[in-house]
Amino acid sequence: VEIRNKKIYINGKLLDELHAYYNQEVVYPAPHFFPNSENYQKSWEEGKFAQMIGGTVRDNFGPVKVPQGYYLVLGDNRDSSFDSRFWGPLADKYLKGRALFLYWPIKRIKIIK
Repeated sequence: VEIRNKKIYINGKLLDELHAYYNQEVVYPAPHFFPNSENYQKSWEEGKFAQMIGGTVRDNFGPVKVPQGYYLVLGDNRDSSFDSRFWGPLADKYLKGRALFLYWPIKRIKIIK
């Protein structure tokens, strides 16, 4: 999985997103300290990106390989979500159900199919 300028790619193919929302036009550049290195994958899996300033992996992230039995979880409000980009992959044992509807912000309320 890779995010390039707010666009998500899975196995090199652009993901068509229906529910993502971006509230900021600015795009932060990719982190320059260890992209494309073995340390990037390891640091992500260990949740070390949570210690970083938000913009450093918000809009440009990866590529990472999501380990089997884990998920990359992204919030729908991508510019303000503190999600798997920062705290790492989520083990499937923590998934309890699926989203049924979007209720915030109120102007975007809808049932998710």
